[in-house]
Amino acid sequence: MPSPAPPSPPPPSAAPRRAAIAWVLIPLLLAAALASWAAWPICVVLPDAAVTEAHPPLAQREDQVWHVRTFQQREGQWYHCKPRIARAFFF
Repeated sequence: MPSPAPPSPPPPSAAPRRAAIAWVLIPLLLAAALASWAAWPICVVLPDAAVTEAHPPLAQREDQVWHVRTFQQREGQWYHCKPRIARAFFF
């Protein structure tokens, strides 16, 4: 009678694969969160004097930074809008 076959080794653990995925996924999520925070627009009210002195008039300007119009009129007031990263480093 032949001898019984040796027991098969246990299946490999999924823990190393999960750890590798976490090391890749967590930095990507953090980078996406930082990029969305930096791209969020910050709008500041323009004084009336700046609005009247603007040339060409703000209503005719089509300036855009990424996805945001630079000069926006809301409720009768003009705003100068920039992404947060631009406000932080470039005035």
